[in-house]
Amino acid sequence: MKQIFHCLIKVLSPVHIGCGEVYEPTGFVVNEQKKEMTVFDPFKFIGELSEVDKERLMAICQGGSAASILEVYKFFRNKPAAGNQIKLCNGFLKHYSATLSMSVKDRRRIQQELNNFSIHRTAFLSGSDMPFLPGSSVKGSLRTALLNLRQKSSPVRQDNRERNASVKLEEKLLNYTKLEEDPFRLVKVSDFMPAGTVKRKVIYAVDVKKKPGSELGAYQIVEAVMPGALFWGSVVIDEAIKGSGIQKPIRLKELMESAKEFYETENRRENTELNNAGCQAFNVGRPDAFLLRVGRHSGAECVTIKDHRDIRIMRGKSSPLFLDHATTFWLGAAEKKPQSVSGLIPFGWVEIVKISEADFNQYRNAPVISDTNSMGAQNTVSS
Repeated sequence: MKQIFHCLIKVLSPVHIGCGEVYEPTGFVVNEQKKEMTVFDPFKFIGELSEVDKERLMAICQGGSAASILEVYKFFRNKPAAGNQIKLCNGFLKHYSATLSMSVKDRRRIQQELNNFSIHRTAFLSGSDMPFLPGSSVKGSLRTALLNLRQKSSPVRQDNRERNASVKLEEKLLNYTKLEEDPFRLVKVSDFMPAGTVKRKVIYAVDVKKKPGSELGAYQIVEAVMPGALFWGSVVIDEAIKGSGIQKPIRLKELMESAKEFYETENRRENTELNNAGCQAFNVGRPDAFLLRVGRHSGAECVTIKDHRDIRIMRGKSSPLFLDHATTFWLGAAEKKPQSVSGLIPFGWVEIVKISEADFNQYRNAPVISDTNSMGAQNTVSS
């Protein structure tokens, strides 16, 4: 019998789901007084410029160099524009101001700075540009949890000498040999659509070593969905038909219980490591909800199978090292080089709760609301 689980996902910590896109310099304006950027339609924006400004912008773009990109930023600075507005952390505003203060003659420095100034977009809906949670991300999170539960209850050995060893491991844990026999083929996870206002913000993802007192590593600028945002969707598990070759079908109860057990365990492990590194623990979860972790910078342990982890650790010019644990966190911050790591926050934690079919239909029929005036989350990355 088909099993249907209508649910809400609540964002607990910043979520960034990569989509392979960045905000182009000709597609947004930064308002430093309001601490926000406005993302607009370039054709509409340019069409509303005065003839003098159009000619000036055209001349800048014809330069075709890194210095030209910097001049585009300067041209757009604090110009009025209509579009979706996204809050900016204080560190980004300082970074933006410092970048625009560079001389256009210092071409080498401009290239270096602009390479680090890309704002990575989170997954968004075509047309509205509003964030959403792709079903593939949620399904991947559920699959990882179930694989870990199966490994815990019925351990299997992995031969790393095998070709596609990780694929072979999943085949053993889920009891299939052909792709069409994978029981997850019957698990259908919808994309999760925004429910009400979804707050998002441009913040930093900072690489923090787990060893206390170590220097901070690299950083990225990311657009993140902020805590409190809600998304609605559903998980449907079809019944395995006779002759399908699926030996051990997945049940909804097993799927949700594995998520609860695995991610609560990982949250406790991470909190211990956060405390050891001088960061604050991030205690999450409530009795009627199931934890999940989605998106980029979720931690290597949360996307791998315990007892079979082979995490690649880069060591500069030395050959990479492979360990059963990560040696760094990627944490959300309001600065690219924060003075203290104590208030930084992990990425990717969400909780999933069941809702009725009536509530599901109500969410489905409600209009998508823009986050034009969202203020961001009340934590260190809200500054």
